[in-house]
Amino acid sequence: LAATYIDCALVQQVYKEHKKALDYLLKAREYQLKYLPDTHPILAFLYNHIGAMYYRLKDYKAALQNHLQCLKIEQGSLPEDHIAFVATYRNVATTYEKMDNFSEAFKYAQLAVKQSELHRKDDDRD
Repeated sequence: LAATYIDCALVQQVYKEHKKALDYLLKAREYQLKYLPDTHPILAFLYNHIGAMYYRLKDYKAALQNHLQCLKIEQGSLPEDHIAFVATYRNVATTYEKMDNFSEAFKYAQLAVKQSELHRKDDDRD
């Protein structure tokens, strides 16, 4: 059932129906929390997408809470050099930026850069 809710959310995102997408994602999270430990990596995926929907709805405080929850789960379940941290650090940084907390935004942007460098290939020019 959670996967179906996520599919519905993805379709709503295509139509830029962010509130409807958020509602489906919240249902998916609620369902997953019944069956998975609250530290399961699938929940990080959901928190990330929930944060993105709140960000698009300009609710930056809720976006930040969800992105930080995603980060907490990732830190507890993934190796510290996992590439997923790049996107999460960037999401946290851009959310802090929207909240005019530039020192925190810079801190997380630096973490994203550091993590990106771990995965940089010698021929990358970006």
